[in-house]
Amino acid sequence: MEKENLFAHIENLAPGLVTLLLLSSRIPATTDIIPNTKVFELIQQQFITGLIVIAFAYLLGVLIFIISRFVIDTLSALTFRPIFLKLYRWDDFNTICPKEINQKYRDIVKSALELDKDNPIRQEVVLRRQRGRLLRTLVFPLLIFIYPSFGLLMALLAVIIIVAIYAYSELAIYQEANN
Repeated sequence: MEKENLFAHIENLAPGLVTLLLLSSRIPATTDIIPNTKVFELIQQQFITGLIVIAFAYLLGVLIFIISRFVIDTLSALTFRPIFLKLYRWDDFNTICPKEINQKYRDIVKSALELDKDNPIRQEVVLRRQRGRLLRTLVFPLLIFIYPSFGLLMALLAVIIIVAIYAYSELAIYQEANN
C-alpha cells in the first residue's frame, strides 16, 4: 500500500476511534444496548466485536472528516486564513479581499501538488496538509470531551482556537508551497 493511501485511511480511522472511545465513556455501564440475545452472543466473540468497532470507527471517522472539512475549512477561509496570509506574507498579496487571498492560496497549493511525486516541495506540502487534516478532525473529539464538563462557552472557545491553529497550519502550507 502506498504511503499516502495509508495516511488517508489513518486520517479516517484515528478520529473515529478517539470519538468512539469518548462517546462510549459517556454511556452508563448499566445500559442495555443490545436487547436481542442472538446478536448479543455474536458480539461477545472478540473477533466480531473488533471488526464491528473498527468498521464503526472508520465510518464515524469519515463522517467527522467530511463535517470538519466543511465547518473548519469554511470558518478558516472566512476568518483567520486571509488574515494570517496577509499578515505574514504581505508582499505576496496586493489585496485585502479574502476571496482573492483564498483563491491565490488554493492556486499555489494546487501547483505544488501537481509537481513530481519525488519533489521535496510537494512531499512537504503533502505532509503538512496531512497534519492540518488531523488537526481539523480533532474538533469533534475535543467538543465531546469539553462540552459536557465545561459548557457551551468553553466548547465555542475551543472551536475558535482550533480554527486559528488550523489557519496557521495553512499559512505554513502556503509558505512551503510558494518556495
